[in-house]
Amino acid sequence: MDELPRRSPLYSYGNQVDSARIEGNGVLLLEKPFTGLVRVQLSHVAAPEAEEQLAGVIGCELPQGPESVSIGEVTVIWQSLRDWLIVTHPGDEDALSYRLEESGAVVNVVTDAKVDLRLEGRHARDLLAVGCGIDLHPSAFQNGSVVSTLIGKVRVLLRKTETRNQFQILVDRSYAAFLWDWMSKVSQEF
Repeated sequence: MDELPRRSPLYSYGNQVDSARIEGNGVLLLEKPFTGLVRVQLSHVAAPEAEEQLAGVIGCELPQGPESVSIGEVTVIWQSLRDWLIVTHPGDEDALSYRLEESGAVVNVVTDAKVDLRLEGRHARDLLAVGCGIDLHPSAFQNGSVVSTLIGKVRVLLRKTETRNQFQILVDRSYAAFLWDWMSKVSQEF
């Protein structure tokens, strides 16, 4: 039996070669298809050295609050107490999850559960402000900041990347097309 091609929920918004993309009016919205995503959780009774062991496998300290840490192709996003989402290069998530499991953590590959969007441009903050109730001013939402919030009535994980005027938006797969359509419509206002 032939294997079905892997497709993003935004497949129909792009073409055979490119991922989904909206560009213009000071906004660029891109899909980063099949970004590797691994969720790592430690129980409240896990030994303190378990965090150190995880950090050793990943290659950086684990964030302890609503922020992210990037090293090379890997970004570690704090989700809650002893709960992180690791963003890695597509295809690297299985090997990473295997190495992380040795620490005694609960590890789940969630690559197919989320869609990774990148919003950038001089009006990126303006677009987000239309449907997001958090303070996005650079003094309040700095590089590496992370928040779980609503954008256009859709729950997302929003992260300010290290790139100027760029945000990473992780949205549940089932809401990706709705959010894409909403952002496309709002981007026409700028």
